[in-house]
Amino acid sequence: IAVDASGNAYVTGQTNSVGFPVTPGAFQTAPPLNVGGAGVSFVSKLNAGGSKLIYSTYLEGACTQACSSSGVATHGIALDALGEAYITGSTNTPLLPVTPDAFQSVYNKGGGYSSAFLTKFDPTGSTLIYSSYLGGSNDDMATAVAVDQIGDAYVAGHTASADFPVSGFAFQPAMNGT
Repeated sequence: IAVDASGNAYVTGQTNSVGFPVTPGAFQTAPPLNVGGAGVSFVSKLNAGGSKLIYSTYLEGACTQACSSSGVATHGIALDALGEAYITGSTNTPLLPVTPDAFQSVYNKGGGYSSAFLTKFDPTGSTLIYSSYLGGSNDDMATAVAVDQIGDAYVAGHTASADFPVSGFAFQPAMNGT
């Protein structure tokens, strides 16, 4: 959960509810087909009094075959000063909604491994500003996200990928354990 300067609450998680409330004009108003088991991920914004749903959308990618768990699991949410929501977590689907200019637009996993992801919504919850996978060839999971004053996102988590993308100025440029 995250709270903006006006007291509006932003919540992300999973639901198994058939009648989960989504708002007209939201990014994804219906869950994709072929998602099973653990639920479907969502992002919702409620007013400061908790009495009105400002926006609510699914954030999910369909499974390529029947799956026993959700394709997307959200683990963290943060906000910038403009009310844009940053969502992070893990996914095991090659069908995560990604934007054309994504840092990593392709799910590069084999053997059912998870990839971390970072998605940024506009203030109305209707448009992805960006959405990208973030990982190497093994298991990767993002567990938290923070945003600074200029809108740069910082993602934390864990990886089992020796080829996890790191910058040339990384504190630890090579994996030492998982």
